[in-house]
Amino acid sequence: MVENKLKNIIIDDKSSIEKTLKKIKSNGQGACFVINKKNKIIGVVTDGDIRKLILKKISIKGRIKKYLNKNFFYLPSETESHEARNKLGKGRKIIPLVNKKGLVTDYVSLTKNKEIPLVKPDLNGNEKNYLIDCINSTFVSSRGKYISLFEKKFRNYYKANYSLAVSSCTAGLTLALNSLNLKKNDEVIVPNVTFVSPINSVIHNNAKPVLCDIDEKSFTLNISSLKKLITTKTKAIICVHTYGHPCDMDKIRALIKNKRIVLIEDCAEAIGTKYKSKKVGTFGDYSIFSFFGNKTLTTGEGGMILFKNKEDYLKCLSLRDHGMNPKKKYWHDIIGFNFRMTNMQAALGVAQLEKINLLIKHKINIAKTYDKYLKNFKKILIPKTEIWADHSFWLYNIILKEGNEKTRDNLIFKLSQAGIEARPMFYPASDMKIYSKFKKNTKLSKISYRGISLPSYIGLSAEDIKFICKKIKNSVF
Repeated sequence: MVENKLKNIIIDDKSSIEKTLKKIKSNGQGACFVINKKNKIIGVVTDGDIRKLILKKISIKGRIKKYLNKNFFYLPSETESHEARNKLGKGRKIIPLVNKKGLVTDYVSLTKNKEIPLVKPDLNGNEKNYLIDCINSTFVSSRGKYISLFEKKFRNYYKANYSLAVSSCTAGLTLALNSLNLKKNDEVIVPNVTFVSPINSVIHNNAKPVLCDIDEKSFTLNISSLKKLITTKTKAIICVHTYGHPCDMDKIRALIKNKRIVLIEDCAEAIGTKYKSKKVGTFGDYSIFSFFGNKTLTTGEGGMILFKNKEDYLKCLSLRDHGMNPKKKYWHDIIGFNFRMTNMQAALGVAQLEKINLLIKHKINIAKTYDKYLKNFKKILIPKTEIWADHSFWLYNIILKEGNEKTRDNLIFKLSQAGIEARPMFYPASDMKIYSKFKKNTKLSKISYRGISLPSYIGLSAEDIKFICKKIKNSVF
């Protein structure tokens, strides 16, 4: 079945050339996607193709199936909108987005509404200069000056004792947990609503994740729920500062005081976030950051672990490098991983760190501008920040006061029609079949089903935000 948003650009292969031409004229995109009886795309035809047929005096009553272009360019449906638009040009005016079943789910074109992406990196500093320097040095892999420089500068920014650059935040979580020598029945508490990296890391370390409910104001660990879940089997807690709002660190630390429970901070979305004026990432035994392409500070892929103890640092250093003895090359003491960051990624990180305070300031200003236009709109809830928190607003999220998942998806669809990329907030892990067995409570928050993440990239203008907010107000219910 063809979605409504695509009906004007899709035509079945039994249609005539004349009907196809009319549809192309009406959709304003200069093309149509041709589908078969199973709704799978089999070709693309443009107005230029039809003009050629007319010049050849081919009857416009003939079926379009015979004349369509079967060697068309397409992209997977999960392709980010800004990435898809980068493929336009060089003769491509329109590109269908196609899922694994061969069905068209959307498209990008030169004439479609302007695109406002959810996120995109700010690379307007010394990124290119340092990358060129890195390339000229020939050290483009896991050796080179930028790796140690990035680790040092990041460590200094957080006034941390030890730092270790890794290939991703997930790699960092995996290393931290692996260094704890967890056993089969050991439990690690993770939030129920966040990206699945923490729970996956626990499972891959053969321990048992325990899903903790979230506070509906901050989207971080619910303290009452956490208190009930801590047992003698609890070996670690992963507190995720979700979307940039900090967890209540004093209450969490009070719960584990005098207990042999390791505190791991997942700061993937929280660079620049503070708890009671102190940067998050400075509370945990291990604190892990993400530098994925959509994060406030990016190295494309990559992460960093901060440590309080030298012993933990040295163990993770060895684990990161295949378990190799740091004093004896190619001698391995433990079974490790290849979770190293490249010198090229670190070069980006050094450049990004030079402007980190400005990047964070932009994020906060974006949130303030959204608040300005949405605070009096009674049909949604805007983000709330606890009095003890400095929110860094990796993503700006709204919650629909009424409705459900379908209502939320409908709003996301309406925004996409206006060229605005928005996404659903993270789903509860407990609702996914592969994780449902790890919940201990049956009543867990479902609020994220009404949550939407709005464009939050550095460089998003006040005019763009005003435009987005206007579309939200015109589209809700």
